[in-house]
Amino acid sequence: MAGTEMTGKGTVASEDIRLTGRLQKHSDSVTFSFFRQEKPIILRCKIPVLTENSLVNSGRYQWIFSLLGPAAVLALLAGMIVWSSRQSSTQPLNQNKTTAVQKSAQKEAEPVRSSQIDIAKLSPGGTLPDWTSEAGEFLLVEKNGRTVLELPSNPMLEGRLAWSKLITSRGTIRATMFGERSRRNSPRFSLGAASKTNFWLRVVPLEKAVKIVGAKEAVLASVSWEWDSTRPVSLELRLLPPDSGDSQKGSTLEGRVWQGGDTPPDQALVSAHLGGELSFVRALAGVAPYALKPVYIEKLEVFAE
Repeated sequence: MAGTEMTGKGTVASEDIRLTGRLQKHSDSVTFSFFRQEKPIILRCKIPVLTENSLVNSGRYQWIFSLLGPAAVLALLAGMIVWSSRQSSTQPLNQNKTTAVQKSAQKEAEPVRSSQIDIAKLSPGGTLPDWTSEAGEFLLVEKNGRTVLELPSNPMLEGRLAWSKLITSRGTIRATMFGERSRRNSPRFSLGAASKTNFWLRVVPLEKAVKIVGAKEAVLASVSWEWDSTRPVSLELRLLPPDSGDSQKGSTLEGRVWQGGDTPPDQALVSAHLGGELSFVRALAGVAPYALKPVYIEKLEVFAE
């Protein structure tokens, strides 16, 4: 007996769905098959025939089979359309859930930390958040009508501040500082990256130079630069991880320096490629009152990854 074939079409969730149902009689079974246009087989059911004189094989009841065949096809076809509708309606919801989970995981995977201290907004005599003193006694004082962080000139030693968090492998440290020169000497301004070795970006007005130094003040890079003592000086130290194509696999330090009223430079003023990778680095800020006059810090920023 030839297969009885019927085709139905339904629109589900703005999508045209065409299903084809086929009922096929064999010598020992009856097969129901459903086909979808874009997917070859959706459902196939095989019903065995128990005896040669079964209802299906009986010529006496062949007309019953001819009537029931199309009805069965239509019933199963309707069921498949309903099933396809439910699948189509739940798919966008599942996609939205997946997207939300991915965004949440991405947000949690971003360990970026920052600290932007506008010291002018702090109260004189108060405490400095996010930073602790490693050397020297820093005080929040009022100067020229605004709050600044002061390192007194006595004793004449470099004062150092350390950020309370860590930079894993990439980060930027910025500070704005100012002070006065004397006839024979000038203050020194610095930003540092402390790991096994302390690396410093130093502005040395007395030498008219900007340097990057390493262990025991060994100069890794130096460039000429002249300080205008009438304007604050801004320093930026960037820590960059090794480039994937870098055979030496070492971190890079970049230094930028500009003064009040100037535009921060895009290009580094000085840079040094290190022999090894720096990781879990502490950000440092330092000022030295070598002119025997107080030195001041008015802004501290760290952006760490």
